[in-house]
Amino acid sequence: SDRMFGERGLFLRLVERELGDLRGARMLELGAGGPNYRLVALALWAGADVTAIDYSTIGLDVLSDVFASHGAALRSIHGDFFADDLGGARFDVVVHWGVLEHFVDPRFLLATSAARLMPGGRVLFTMPNMRAFAAELWRRYCPDNWSKHVLHTDAAISAACAASELQLSRTFHTGAPLL
Repeated sequence: SDRMFGERGLFLRLVERELGDLRGARMLELGAGGPNYRLVALALWAGADVTAIDYSTIGLDVLSDVFASHGAALRSIHGDFFADDLGGARFDVVVHWGVLEHFVDPRFLLATSAARLMPGGRVLFTMPNMRAFAAELWRRYCPDNWSKHVLHTDAAISAACAASELQLSRTFHTGAPLL
């Protein structure tokens, strides 16, 4: 019944709008550790076969606990998503939420995403809107956190996708208007 991550929550409606039906789709999330309700929703209600990879054992333990408490199946891999810690596995969908903005050059992460796709596969990712009104408050009051993020313009993302052999379908904003 959660408004954001519930069965008909905003998150799943957004993903369905962008990717369509995910029942049975093999999905990989890069940097998936922590209390990740997005991945739980994709497994439980979208019907995706999810795999999580993260370098943090603590983050994966937390993720495993969240999945177990919801009775959802999870395949988790402790490893480096830039290395081939996936044994060459390929996926229908690769997602990452709030990861790309931690890299100065987005091409390497996008190329890594593309390399993990099966033919015809898709990538969906989010980044914070660092130009939003409320982002100025973030910059002003949390400068240490702010400084760990990189603004990537739509043009930079488009160029990085092209360099990574990904076709950018579209960019869009989601969430609260000020954020």
